[in-house]
Amino acid sequence: FLDSLSASERQSSDFTVYWYLRDFYFAQQDYKKAKKYGKLYLESIKHETKPRYVAYMAYDTEALLRAQQKDRRAAFDALDSMKYGLTLEKGGNESNTMHYHEIKGRVHAIFGEWEKACDEYKKALKTVDGTNIVGRANYYQVGRLWGDALCQLKKYEEARGAYYLYWEYCKSQYGEGSIACADILIALANLEKQCGETEAEP
Repeated sequence: FLDSLSASERQSSDFTVYWYLRDFYFAQQDYKKAKKYGKLYLESIKHETKPRYVAYMAYDTEALLRAQQKDRRAAFDALDSMKYGLTLEKGGNESNTMHYHEIKGRVHAIFGEWEKACDEYKKALKTVDGTNIVGRANYYQVGRLWGDALCQLKKYEEARGAYYLYWEYCKSQYGEGSIACADILIALANLEKQCGETEAEP
């Protein structure tokens, strides 16, 4: 595909194409190819004459990829780039601020830092507290991640509360039979299993 583009088209579209390819291979857990296209993406962004916040927010997968590879410094450098991207956005954007804290929480979770992960998930959710969250799919996702992190800390009652809260949200936004609701119910079932196993321990 890239070979079929003219030089000018290639320069203007490179970073988007590499961004999507990196994210595609990351989702497939092909981290070698994800790293390859991630490197090309980072090189292409350097040619941007005017920094665009959307380009810097695309460091999200880079942060997760580096964390998966246990490269802590590179993971947090990518998070710093995301944070810088937020400063370029006129008027601010609650969804992007929320996404930044979600990704930072996920990076901490990959490193097993569950308390720090919880702190970031709470910051993410607080970003949109009291505002119109209709259609923000990642709102429920962060709630699920927060519940998962609380389970890792064996804070089962808090986790149960988090799961129920976001089940109610999903039910009101997507319907009780939605995939989102089913996902939360699965998490609740796993939680009850964990609680049962904990109570059975001598």
